[in-house]
Amino acid sequence: MLLDYRSLLATLVIACACTKPVAKPPAEPSPEREHGHPTLPPTLEAFHNVLSPVWHATPGPDRVSAACVQTATLTTYATALVTEPAPAEAAGKSDVWKVRTTALASQVGSLTSACSADGQPGVETRLGSLHEAFHSVSEVVAKMGDHGDHRPVGGSGLHGGSGER
Repeated sequence: MLLDYRSLLATLVIACACTKPVAKPPAEPSPEREHGHPTLPPTLEAFHNVLSPVWHATPGPDRVSAACVQTATLTTYATALVTEPAPAEAAGKSDVWKVRTTALASQVGSLTSACSADGQPGVETRLGSLHEAFHSVSEVVAKMGDHGDHRPVGGSGLHGGSGER
């Protein structure tokens, strides 16, 4: 009988040694979102939520099509960004906010024009310019910092290199 207890004890020791440690609870939520973007004011967040899936798609005909499908929605949000009062996060920087949101709206207009052109040859370039304009607006309300590998797959070279994501 004593041998059975030793076998049982040995089995328990081995079983305990093989189990995974209990996972730590998740850290407190961060104000940063995917791609290192901080939390943004609601209209800018809505704009980002439309632009992001297009920007992060693989460059090519499907991304061009997706970008062109979203121009009306991007126009709506960009117009709201220009016409709404600057958000509280832009306190003391309302002039910069106005200039940058106006530039963002202009880039949406350029993308829309590129989508209307025969063969849509300028859409990828305009999409890159729109993405840069979005970041310019975002920097007014939040420290964007280094948000890592944030280039389109196979990309345009914006943000410092080819193969952007």
